[in-house]
Amino acid sequence: MTTYVNIYKTTKVSTQSGKGKADRWCLEVCASEIKKQDPITGWFGSGDTATNLKLYFETSEQAVDYCTKNDLSYDLQPPTQKKITPKSYTDNFLKFR
Repeated sequence: MTTYVNIYKTTKVSTQSGKGKADRWCLEVCASEIKKQDPITGWFGSGDTATNLKLYFETSEQAVDYCTKNDLSYDLQPPTQKKITPKSYTDNFLKFR
């Protein structure tokens, strides 16, 4: 059975102003079975505990090397570039915005 994983670059946490841990690459295991509802408790779950696994790497090449060594099928998602629009303090006081 082949295990599928996603590799993506982590983003900055929105509640923090710093960019710590935002330059890492995350390897996340995809779900291999559908979650089912427990008839007694009503909770949803599955027997696949590998979906809880997240591995972090410094570069995408390290993550890809890990996948090839461990025979994992991977999907490498390119990082998105943040668009920064230039702003001016005087724009807050313009009559027509």
